[in-house]
Amino acid sequence: KSSTMKWLRQYVKENPRYQLVDRKKNLKIAKCYNEGIKASSGEYIVLLHSDVVVTQGWLQGMLECINSTPDIGIVGPMMNNAIGVQKVVDTGAASIDHLENYAKTFREKYRYRHVQSRILNNFCMLFRRGLVEKIGLIDENLGDGQIESEDFCLRATLEGYKNLIAADVFIYKHNGKSQSISRKSFNEKWNGISARSSLGKKFLASKALEKTVELYEKGQIDNAVKMILEGMGNAPKDKRLNYAIVEMLINNKQFKDASDTLNKMPLEDQDVMKLALIGYCMEGMERYDEAEEYANRALSLDTVSPLAMNLKGILAFRKGDKATAEDFFKRAIESDPGYGEPYANLGTLKWDQEAEEAFSLYEKGFILSPTVMDVVTIYHSSVIALEKFDRAEQLFRDANALHPHNKRLRYLLIDILVKQGKHDIAMNEIEEAIIKFGTDDGILSAAIKARNALGPMKIETSSGIKGNVSLCMIVKNEEQHLAKCLMSVKPVVDEMIVVDTGSTDRTKDIAKVFGAKVFEFEWVNDFSEARNFSISKASGDWILVMDADEVISSMDYDSLRKIVIRSTSKPSAYAFVTKNYTVLTNTVGWISNDGGYAEEQAGTGWYPSKKVRLFSNDSRIKFENPVHELVEPSLKRLNIRLKETSVPVHHYGKLSIDNVVSKGEEYYILGKAKLRGKEGDIQSL
Repeated sequence: KSSTMKWLRQYVKENPRYQLVDRKKNLKIAKCYNEGIKASSGEYIVLLHSDVVVTQGWLQGMLECINSTPDIGIVGPMMNNAIGVQKVVDTGAASIDHLENYAKTFREKYRYRHVQSRILNNFCMLFRRGLVEKIGLIDENLGDGQIESEDFCLRATLEGYKNLIAADVFIYKHNGKSQSISRKSFNEKWNGISARSSLGKKFLASKALEKTVELYEKGQIDNAVKMILEGMGNAPKDKRLNYAIVEMLINNKQFKDASDTLNKMPLEDQDVMKLALIGYCMEGMERYDEAEEYANRALSLDTVSPLAMNLKGILAFRKGDKATAEDFFKRAIESDPGYGEPYANLGTLKWDQEAEEAFSLYEKGFILSPTVMDVVTIYHSSVIALEKFDRAEQLFRDANALHPHNKRLRYLLIDILVKQGKHDIAMNEIEEAIIKFGTDDGILSAAIKARNALGPMKIETSSGIKGNVSLCMIVKNEEQHLAKCLMSVKPVVDEMIVVDTGSTDRTKDIAKVFGAKVFEFEWVNDFSEARNFSISKASGDWILVMDADEVISSMDYDSLRKIVIRSTSKPSAYAFVTKNYTVLTNTVGWISNDGGYAEEQAGTGWYPSKKVRLFSNDSRIKFENPVHELVEPSLKRLNIRLKETSVPVHHYGKLSIDNVVSKGEEYYILGKAKLRGKEGDIQSL
């Protein structure tokens, strides 16, 4: 540290424009940033971590982004090591030795790509001094990590600013120590705001807009509209909310609904964007003369409106005037080089004569506007027509990473993979899509085709590898939960055995999609019979028993692997604590959620139960009891030592009151039958 300070002092001495703020003690990140902000005097401020390596043109690119429109609050770049959507998917070539070449190629490929994101990483952020004067400094009371950055970005959003990723700028971040991500202080700050206050209404409107975009991209248009209307109840004059609903409807080809919505909005008739959007509605409804009139009115107010010029180009194309259409599309691009639609429209003009040039334009349009339905559709069609699958695959991966909630983008990536015969990679994407978006007939059909090409997971007996694990389950009508369960355990098992006892939903298909071997078993009112049938089909060295409404956290994969790779000549068994999540705080043994398993925790807390989940694959080990089936009695008779593990199983079945009541009734009926056969047996209670 002393040598670093010596070098810094000498460097500042030789560069009079630089200044060093020297604090003798270690300060939190927020405090350091605030000290720097207060000591600075420039119009623009950049916050930069010391483990970041910037690349040529990085600042120019970020300044270009923040100056693209006047309502930009904070800008951040893409990185190799980041949290969330700023992380570049494929940075294999972005080593520190070849960083400049990678960054240059990255810049050229994604030129003018800007992506809106409410939250930005604090490793590198650019904003104007005026923003700090308006929203204040970084909150120093929120911990020492990413949370204070999220708070700063949120406050900018509440003042009407957009935060953007300069997604054509790449910088390098060394792997530093992980930051604290405790949300307690953040939640206490924002949950304590009155919903009736001006700030509270802005906060609710902002959250509604964020959730609306997520719902829309997931294909839940009706829920998205309901959510945005709820947000507009808190901020009826917020242009972002007003225009968000209209753009969603236009993108979804609901032009009449979009037009009616625009006409009801409390926005000025002299608003350029409103006029242009009405024009698009008229064009969509084939009222071309009215569309022309609105486009002209918009251009009379703003002669370089890219929206209006693109619309003029579309209308000229419809009239057969390709020269005028091309001129308008080029002018729209010149006015806003980051606007993807005119690139795609220009590509359509050139497709018949110059397919390669048209494809490049479609590609550029897709890079810039990957969430616009028409742009995505035409690019995908051109990829298929010219069979440029390999080239398109990376771009679809990039788009999915930047827009993780977009169902259409994920489905089209899967299609690109399947068309290349990459069934194994496609299968991974399909499984994640089912977890995120649920199961529908379209994804299920594609999934079954890909799985048929791959076959189920299986253990290669000739490999000689010890420590193989067979997951064994019994299920019935578990479509809602099964995918999440199988996805959670798949990385730590080598085979999945699913025994179905009479499902009438998609349970069996989902199990097959995830690589399980599915067997049918006629239900005989005995859980042990079904369990024993499932373990009889296992070929692994170990058997792991789970229910469909349970998961294992990725945080515990290493611990589980360490157990099964231990070689032992004697059979073994491990008891797991099950965390039964509930909303009922008066449950006996209830323990509040502590944030230790942030991804898995649900409800208000959980209560523990313990049973054997993992045991050696030994034909002598059997489940007993028709209900509340256990292997413990069998283990006791065999003198197999019972061990414990710190790995918990997360159980969600107790969250649904209806489910608890339904299962309770079933267990009650089976329990009565069990008692009739074992009168006086205390173990049957």
